[in-house]
Formats: sequence, structure tokens, C-alpha cells
Amino acid sequence: MATPPSLRIARLLLFAAAACAFAVPVFIGARAAFVSPVLLLFGAPIALFVAAHQTIASDSMRARTFALAGASAMTALAILTGFGAGDVSFPAAGIGILAAWSAWLHPPLRKVVVLFVAYVAVGLVVAAFRTRGFVLAPFIVGDVLLWPATLLFLSPALFGLPIFAGLGIALALGAYAFRQALPLSRPAVALAAAAAAGALAIGVVVALAFASPNSSARFELVPAGLAGTFAAAFGASRDAAVAAPCRSRDRRGHDDLDPREPLARVGEL
Repeated sequence: MATPPSLRIARLLLFAAAACAFAVPVFIGARAAFVSPVLLLFGAPIALFVAAHQTIASDSMRARTFALAGASAMTALAILTGFGAGDVSFPAAGIGILAAWSAWLHPPLRKVVVLFVAYVAVGLVVAAFRTRGFVLAPFIVGDVLLWPATLLFLSPALFGLPIFAGLGIALALGAYAFRQALPLSRPAVALAAAAAAGALAIGVVVALAFASPNSSARFELVPAGLAGTFAAAFGASRDAAVAAPCRSRDRRGHDDLDPREPLARVGEL
């Protein structure tokens, strides 16, 4: 059976997005006098895009979730590193968003195509408004495709929100995509694990900020952003722990642990 063109395009863009997520920290590290530990966070979108690439053919819904998580993480990191490397990070994030859209456009349903066209059209309008008609490549790629995040730049009070929101969304979606591979948890254990995950997320953000004294990361540790990070990590862990006991059903509609099919289950092992 021939591979659909939409699947080929999705795989190509997901691979390109992972490559861009790898190239950005390499480029920054090559031309920067001080290499920040924050660059390690680029490992998250790399892993998420690779996971989407590997699952797009067999489990399109999970691949879409991975791709959305990767695009969210890449957008947040592009803004975080955009002060000194926006000419690289913003186009790379644009490729990540295109990759996420390509996952949702396989197969190319009409309503999804309409949403994509509308998304790009709004991005063009926002880019024209923000740049006052002054187009500067390669920033135009980020202005058009990252408009849900860059639109918040119009308000200084909301400038750091896309960073925390993007990382939180990536964390939540990544945990949701992995939920069926997680061990079972009782409610009390799940709640404690979720609280610990929220605290750990805040600890990682704060540690990375203070490990980068030559950046503005410490000044972006606003209470609202840290609270959002905790909420995203808490919700992601809680969702994963609660959803894990719900056994997935196979494509025939039977439960994976159906006692009426012991031989079938042994055969699958």
C-alpha cells in the first residue's frame, strides 16, 4: 500500500522540527561566550518531535499530542532564547508549529484544512500589525506562525506568559500522551505524586534561572508564572496517574485485559 502524501509530509516536517530543535542550542553554544544550562531544555522538543515521528503512522492521535507538546515547548524556548538568537530560534519554532499542523492534517480533513488556512491568515494580519508592514526575514516566519505567543508581546505585563504557558502545555500534553505507559496509582499516591511533580517543576525552573546569571531568567520568575508551572505539572501528573488505570481498548472494542481472550493476549506477548 502506497504511503499517503500527507503522511510523508508529516514525517518530513516532524523530522525537520526535531533537527531544528537540536540545531538551535548548538548554534547558540557555538557563538555565545557563556553556555546556559537552559539550553538543556531543548531536549524536550527533540524527544517529543521524535516520538510524534515514530507514532504518526500507527497512532495518529498520540502523534498529534506529541507534536503539539513539541511545538509548545519549542515556542516557549524560542521566546526564552530569542533576545540573543531570535534569528535562529523563531524560524525553528515556526518549523515546529508547521510540523504540529502537519500531524493534524494527516489525513487532510476539510475542517482541519480550513482551520490551518485561518490560522495562517490571522498570523499574517498580526504580523502586519506588529511590524507595521516592515518585513524582516527570517523573523517573519515567527511573526506569522507564532502569533498566539507573540501577540502577547504587545503588553509588557504578559511578556513572560508564553514561556511559562508553553512549557506547562508541553508538560501536560506530553504526560497525557504517555499516560497508558505509566504504572497504576491509588488516589492518595497519585495526589502526592502530582504535588511532588509540581514542586519539582518549580525547582527545575528556578534552578535553571539561577544557573544562568548572565541572562534575564531570574527576573522572569514572577509568581504568576511559577504558579502556572506548578498547576501544569500538577495537572499533568494527576491526569496521567488517573488515566493510567483505564486500560486501553483494542481496535475491536474489547478491553486489553479481557479474560475471555487469554489465548489472544498470550499470542500478542
